[in-house]
Amino acid sequence: MLQCGEDWSNRGIKLQGSKKLENKELHELVAASSTSALHCLGADVELLTMNPAGWTDSPLFHKAKSVVDSIKVVNDSAERSVALMASYNESITKN
Repeated sequence: MLQCGEDWSNRGIKLQGSKKLENKELHELVAASSTSALHCLGADVELLTMNPAGWTDSPLFHKAKSVVDSIKVVNDSAERSVALMASYNESITKN
């Protein structure tokens, strides 16, 4: 299991076969690193042992949801590269 601070670039989920990502079930998208990721983000992994039907009533769910909602999602490497270059250019130029 991965620990906080370790290399997360090696993903534990590999797409195999003809089943498309959007057709996969939730349990097919969860790996051992999923629990470690939640732990590193400060979310209580005890939530994973609870029935999902009761999550909306749980303070653990609301805390984990606020953590996940605060994460900025970037679509791909190219978008990150463009943003990095734009930020760099702004830092070295003056109007």
